[in-house]
Amino acid sequence: MGRNIKKEILFKSFEIMSTAKDHQITCEVPTEPLLQALKSAASASEMSIKLAKRSNTAVLCFQMEAETRQGKRLEITHDLRIKLLRVQESNELKEPMCPPPDIHIVLPSLAKVRTVLERMARLSSHVRISASSEGNLSFEIVSDGVAAEAVWSGLSIPELPAQSSEETEASDPFSQKPYYSVTVPIRSVLKFFAGTAISAATFATICADYCLILHVHIEDDNDGGTLSIYIPAFLEGDN
Repeated sequence: MGRNIKKEILFKSFEIMSTAKDHQITCEVPTEPLLQALKSAASASEMSIKLAKRSNTAVLCFQMEAETRQGKRLEITHDLRIKLLRVQESNELKEPMCPPPDIHIVLPSLAKVRTVLERMARLSSHVRISASSEGNLSFEIVSDGVAAEAVWSGLSIPELPAQSSEETEASDPFSQKPYYSVTVPIRSVLKFFAGTAISAATFATICADYCLILHVHIEDDNDGGTLSIYIPAFLEGDN
């Protein structure tokens, strides 16, 4: 699940040519090698990314220049194997169908949340995340006689889209159910937090016992675009 990001946010210059409509090229990129390539660029003054072919295999070529402690210039190249998608395959990519969200909540310090999740991951493979309209957020695990919970309070609650009068009468989202919860794999949440250093604004959406959606605003003014990740709920009986 994702969102469009303005290319001006990511690139100083951008050029693309394709036979597809709007010169759009869609590809599948393995996340772990991508993260390694981007980490290599942390100390680089500039990096270029090119779509290339190596032995009839499509790759994203990351080229960058860095400086060693001795002041020497060092050229670094990463070739990341990718899969180019046909237009039909690209058109079949759809965002997951979700019920109306029960609550949005702005997340606390991502470094603190990540530390808590890493500790919980040593004890359990799943975490139950709960949020209330009063700005309370809890992460809870119960596994093999071990129980642990982390709680934050006073968090901001973005407003949900306005409901019709019939919907409001049928279900007041806060008076009938003060907390909304979902159980998800801890590792899936940790993967999200591994790539959120570029953002100062991150919030979560909970569809109770259905899914968790995590959102990252690329810029503080929220105008650069948003990345979203959909994590389905873990239900009793799932493998």
